[in-house]
Amino acid sequence: FDYSSNFTYDGTKLQVISAGNTPQLELKSTDSDSNAGPILRMTRDPSGGDDALCGKIEFYADDSNNSNIEIAHIQTRIEDETSSSKDTFIEFSAYKGNTLSGVTLGATGATAAFALKPDTSNLMYLGSSGLDWARVYSRKYFGHDGSSFNEGVTMNDLGGSPTTATFAVTE
Repeated sequence: FDYSSNFTYDGTKLQVISAGNTPQLELKSTDSDSNAGPILRMTRDPSGGDDALCGKIEFYADDSNNSNIEIAHIQTRIEDETSSSKDTFIEFSAYKGNTLSGVTLGATGATAAFALKPDTSNLMYLGSSGLDWARVYSRKYFGHDGSSFNEGVTMNDLGGSPTTATFAVTE
């Protein structure tokens, strides 16, 4: 193992420092089978119970004040750790308008559904002004009609512009 002043361990944290843009860590698998590899495993043991965060990858950069801040993260959460009915989430968060917001992919509570859902800001766009999705398929669409979620409700039903959102429910 090659050691230099750019590689430090203080008993709790391993740090590798580089002034270049080359990878500081590479996991390389040299087998020739079709199985997954290499594998990076992050384990939390014990899990911490229901609603526990299980792992997090943080991305940091300097802002215009040269303050090193978290700019995005990916984290996992256990909603229900029961061995016969495990429910988990993976959350992706990044800054928009100076607010760290994100989306969650995973279980949706007591229902049997699996969902991609926004965080507490309740905003999530499928595309942008320059790039959009040509089609989005769904077996059923439930939209909010101003007071509750109902099947097939669209922005048009609420007086919205057809260019804002139009959904057609087909079976």
